[in-house]
Amino acid sequence: MTRPMAARPVIGVDPSYTATAIAFADTWAIQPTSKTDDDVRRADIIAKAVRYEAPADALVVIEAPSHASRFNGARLGSLHGVIRHTLMLAGIEWLDVAPTQLKKYATGKGNVDKVAMVIAARDRLGYDGQDDNVADALWLRQIGLALTEQPCAEVPKVHWSVLDKLRPQPEGAA
Repeated sequence: MTRPMAARPVIGVDPSYTATAIAFADTWAIQPTSKTDDDVRRADIIAKAVRYEAPADALVVIEAPSHASRFNGARLGSLHGVIRHTLMLAGIEWLDVAPTQLKKYATGKGNVDKVAMVIAARDRLGYDGQDDNVADALWLRQIGLALTEQPCAEVPKVHWSVLDKLRPQPEGAA
């Protein structure tokens, strides 16, 4: 990250080929139109996400692809790369958060399932849905809000250890 973090718009993005979820003031999921062509799916997701019109000063917090993913790892990595490239071209800053970091911040454990993430979003964020992609996007936004020292959901102090690993180091720091 090049700019120091300061109060600004924060957006959480959970890339998914079935329903990419974006959390900002409102939360929504993108349903791609193509069921088969990966290039069409990526283009559709990006085209719909661009309509969201992220502010230029936003911090976008993205769930990074899982290194342990056995299913669709390359496809998801490709989608993640296209999203990052689009943000780069728009001059919008982003932060990648590993799935284990996201889970640990939300629940205190880095290896929970999707159901636990939805339950944590219901308990701490007031989420009333069942979509795990949306729950992840909401938690990603909470991480960004915490990092930019804006009002965010209260989580136990042990969960905050994740933030120390995500904070950018001062220039020249080892």
